[in-house]
Amino acid sequence: SLEQTRATVDAVAEARVPLQVAFMRRFDPAFRQAKDAIQAGRIGQPVTFKAVNRDPVCPRPEFADPAHSGGLVIDMGIHDFDVARWLMSSEVESVSAEGSLLACPDLATVGDIDNAIVNLRFSNGALGNLELSRNARYGFDVRTEVLGTDGAVIAGDFPVSGADIGAARLLSSVPAGGPDETPHFVRRFALAYRAQIEDFVDALQQQRTPSIGGAEALAAFEIAHAATLSWQQQRPVALTEMRAAGG
Repeated sequence: SLEQTRATVDAVAEARVPLQVAFMRRFDPAFRQAKDAIQAGRIGQPVTFKAVNRDPVCPRPEFADPAHSGGLVIDMGIHDFDVARWLMSSEVESVSAEGSLLACPDLATVGDIDNAIVNLRFSNGALGNLELSRNARYGFDVRTEVLGTDGAVIAGDFPVSGADIGAARLLSSVPAGGPDETPHFVRRFALAYRAQIEDFVDALQQQRTPSIGGAEALAAFEIAHAATLSWQQQRPVALTEMRAAGG
């Protein structure tokens, strides 16, 4: 809950315990290059943020149970909400979300959804859109784009599977197989996982504050909670509601 998260962040700060939150996308080479390009002014002023985050298989109901995972928007979207704040250099002001159960019927037993669309409004006036899905049968699909006044930058690409059909590209189910049973997210973000661990170790050795702390986790968590409330209640939700409610 938000209340527990805030209490944890406060306790860590009071105890002066080094804390690094595992937002590994900030350490991924593609996302790092996108951030560097934006900071260098190569796309001008960022105006829109778009993200696609699709898992290839439906999770087990006990894993997706909102009582444990927080539900689709929190479980899957938390990394995208962090990246949105990071790349856009602006806080999210309000969210509007739609969610539905369309492809993973077993999730009905725990009351979760398998697809969601979240629209964001940033405090600087910029706009954002995020798609979350449990049923990308063709593979793990994570892409992010920032459009600026003078250009755009994209981190990530379509999975390699698929076929060109004229001007379109068809992505279809790919049979599982081969000796590599490494989880799809580990294969995609292997370099990022290693880099974040190395950065944390370096922070401890250099006695500096870790790169990504509790404040970043709480900020992304507030957005995810607001988006969850939005699709549940079918209304836009301002982030001030999350801070006023206290969880």
